[in-house]
Amino acid sequence: MNIHFQFELDQKQKIEWTEFWQNCKHSHAQQHEKFGEVERAKGRIPVYVYGENEGKLTGIAIFSILPLFFGKRYSLEAICAGGPAFDDITHFEDFLLKIISYFKKLHVGSIRIAPYWFYPESEEVDSILKKVGFMPYNPIPNFVNRIRGKKNIPTRSSTALIDIQPNEDEIFSSFSRHHRWMINRANKCNIQIRPAKNLTEAIRFFKHVKKMFKERGVMLHYSLKGFKGLYNNILKDNNHGILLSVYSEKVFLGGIYLTKGPKIATAVNMVFLRKPLAELSLSNISIGPIIMWKGMLWAKEKGCHFLDLGGSAEDVDKSSPEYRIRKYKQAFNPINSQLVRQHSYKCNSFADSLFEIQKFWKTGSRISNKFFHQIFK
Repeated sequence: MNIHFQFELDQKQKIEWTEFWQNCKHSHAQQHEKFGEVERAKGRIPVYVYGENEGKLTGIAIFSILPLFFGKRYSLEAICAGGPAFDDITHFEDFLLKIISYFKKLHVGSIRIAPYWFYPESEEVDSILKKVGFMPYNPIPNFVNRIRGKKNIPTRSSTALIDIQPNEDEIFSSFSRHHRWMINRANKCNIQIRPAKNLTEAIRFFKHVKKMFKERGVMLHYSLKGFKGLYNNILKDNNHGILLSVYSEKVFLGGIYLTKGPKIATAVNMVFLRKPLAELSLSNISIGPIIMWKGMLWAKEKGCHFLDLGGSAEDVDKSSPEYRIRKYKQAFNPINSQLVRQHSYKCNSFADSLFEIQKFWKTGSRISNKFFHQIFK
């Protein structure tokens, strides 16, 4: 198998990439070639990797790097979100080994990947990752994990999938009584749910999401610059993704953004504002259920079979602040599934040590933000 590494794709290659992505059973939304431009908008450098066997594509992966200096060398991490995308497991090991060799030459600290494979089908993927030397990724610095006594990180992560293949009435009737009631109540109120009209509305959504993450003590994985790139390249045309905004009497109440894969759409971030709801005498209405319902309808219209809501309540302790959020997802009657966790491979000890310092800094910043919010809220 031949492996190619490029920083740009020409028009013919984009068409071939998209065709493979569309037909690959294990494609994630973020492996569409348009997401390379999203990474570029963040200030990172996209690296398009594709494997060929007898003239046909066998695997694709969009990595992104952020060099510490000029040129394309010395990055702390090469990240491949939701990939590589491939169906033929026989070429996976060779694919990984050549990716490792390439990024070692660029003096990258570590490689992070997340093949979009679900269990039990992904057992062999797990075996190959372990054989090659990939380890389950943890955003917490290694020495903090050792202090906590957490030596083993699970190789799997949990997610909640909504089956949106049945008709709308069947999907709706599967929700909890509370969610159905809230959706019906919201439909009777003066609430509009529509795609964001422009970048200004998208930025408004971003600022509220950023505030929400800060209050929870969670690091947002994209900046305003990155979100602008996401909106302009993915969300703006409502085809590969969508940003749904909720308004009442021109007052912004919340929103959700989703991305579309060939068969599975992903609900990425959602936010709703309690204060404006109270001011409009809507405090007794939860708009979370209707926002997600509208997202499901969009994904169904685009031909998707499932909507991925992210982590399920099964893998969260009841004392965790995330438990309430994930319990909310369970009221949609999802299929609780397990998939391959993010894995990382250490390429360069010095650059990886710098990356560990960066993770420590981010972890400390996240904890302090949460601490001060709890004091001064």
